[in-house]
Amino acid sequence: MGLFVVRCYPFWGVILGGSLISQAAASEYTWLERDGVIALMQGKRTVWALNYGAQVAKPYFHPLSLQDGSVITRYEPHSPEHPWHKGLWFSFKYINGVNYWEENKQTGKSDGLTQVTSHHFFKHPDNSATLILHLQYRPHHDAADALIFEQRTLFISAQDASGRMNIDWLSHFTALADVTLDRTPLPSEHNGKVWGKAWGGYAGLSMRFAPKLKQNKADNWQFSAPIQSQLLTQAKLEGTQLHATQNQWMYYGGAKGGLAIFDHVRNSSQTASWYVAPNMSYFSPAFLFKRPLSYAAGQTWQLSYRVSIYSQPRTPEQLAMDDRQYRLLIAD
Repeated sequence: MGLFVVRCYPFWGVILGGSLISQAAASEYTWLERDGVIALMQGKRTVWALNYGAQVAKPYFHPLSLQDGSVITRYEPHSPEHPWHKGLWFSFKYINGVNYWEENKQTGKSDGLTQVTSHHFFKHPDNSATLILHLQYRPHHDAADALIFEQRTLFISAQDASGRMNIDWLSHFTALADVTLDRTPLPSEHNGKVWGKAWGGYAGLSMRFAPKLKQNKADNWQFSAPIQSQLLTQAKLEGTQLHATQNQWMYYGGAKGGLAIFDHVRNSSQTASWYVAPNMSYFSPAFLFKRPLSYAAGQTWQLSYRVSIYSQPRTPEQLAMDDRQYRLLIAD
């Protein structure tokens, strides 16, 4: 599969052309490129790092850090509890019945192969960056033919004076064969043999936060989301009531800052149902939550998100404004 033509949306200019920091501040940063890792450094602090090499089961961002150096992503590859939850990442659950999500705890590999076949990295004078990854999804590691091709374009802004940074995520998918994308079914679903599970519904872009964030009670990390046109926090909703709600965005933050994912209305599956697991400090705009999706060979679809990292607390009202700005910046 050859290089796709990159469409130029108006918001790209905000990231690629507009400097968010002064040249003096920009000189404090350096780039690290080695062994399947691209990272932006500020002195000894890793601002962000994308891990994409052949040694990883699927690409992921870790670490993502706040301006004070706090790392907000979880990376515990030897943990007995979900070691495949690595920072900020994207994964299908099932493609034609094959599992691409969970990884063997001994080998670190999934049954299905998520393979980066090429990458392109463009760094800009203000320390923003553009990364283009080409990925193929194969039913097993020795499979000759891929089922899905993805062009993933990531626009990573420079940090502004407040420490805010955006990752604009645009994935274009092409089915190379007839495919059905599925997930663990919900409790109300029956496949003819068994009912679904309470934990069903997950797949797609996901964020797992560092456990220490929740453990520090003084920082008061909690989830926020717009519910029924009202801005309510998880504290008011008693935690798991945010699970399975349909929202344009979700935020997890505390006294030092936080992270939000904005789900664009142009996405193929429309407004996502969010998978929220407060006990794991995890959330995801789960685009397959309600139902599987099937595509015939040659069909295309896309998913667009903005991930914003804040180094200062963000109120629900401010997040609603950020969401409106994101939607206005992307034009068809």
